[in-house]
Amino acid sequence: MINISIEAIDAINQKYYQENKEVNVRVQINGIGWGGPTFGIALDSVNENDIVKKFDLFSLVVEEELIKLFGGFDIDYLDSWIGKSMIITPNRGGSTC
Repeated sequence: MINISIEAIDAINQKYYQENKEVNVRVQINGIGWGGPTFGIALDSVNENDIVKKFDLFSLVVEEELIKLFGGFDIDYLDSWIGKSMIITPNRGGSTC
């Protein structure tokens, strides 16, 4: 349903870690263009219709409806010469553009 790489876990820990505070990181739609939706992450609270996957320093939160629509997500982190970014790919319904 939600697969996340060790590199992505480390990047989230480094960016969002707050000592002695539970942190919820939400997978969300950032926008929709010609190629379909783009996804990102942000700090947020947990709602009753969310699926929550707990890790040591944070919880990953995804709205249940997004899981139904896209079949889950693969989350990775890219650190290359062109920059650093979180790569969030839906399991189905992605763009071919």
